[in-house]
Amino acid sequence: MRPADRGQIVLTLTQLRDSNAAGGGVHVLTGAGSIKGKADYARIPSQAREAIRQRLQAQLGPNAELRIPIEAGPHNIPVAQRILRDGSGNPVPSWTHGEARGIRAGEYYNNPAARQWSTLNPSSTTTRVHGGAACFGCQPLQQVYGVINETGFQFYSGRFDRFGLNPHWNWG
Repeated sequence: MRPADRGQIVLTLTQLRDSNAAGGGVHVLTGAGSIKGKADYARIPSQAREAIRQRLQAQLGPNAELRIPIEAGPHNIPVAQRILRDGSGNPVPSWTHGEARGIRAGEYYNNPAARQWSTLNPSSTTTRVHGGAACFGCQPLQQVYGVINETGFQFYSGRFDRFGLNPHWNWG
């Protein structure tokens, strides 16, 4: 059984640039992986969704908003529109990763991604190697889209920096 099938997936929380109409911060929760090779997101356990919603509202106030693009409702992103594409219309290499999905959700909502946090999946040999830090495919996406990484880069061994210097584009 794959980690995503057991609900043990890498989650990425993306803060969007603009607040909602009520003045609360807008965040998007995405997961890495795909279902049966389709452009669908890995399922995010309901307990994780609720815990993150509660934490955001406790820290940012009752108007903090968590959007989950795979949930039914006004913020659902149709499956065919969930893929981040390059300038030629091809899927970016890391389109199944939470960082790319958060960036794409920001595009879809016309509210660009500003900051991202990712988790570690303890059952995955891939994420254990870089501890939930942005992989070699997601780091350049964050740079191109101007997204501040809050949990480190695989290139820098899971840190924000190499030799004590944060990459200039990640200063915020």
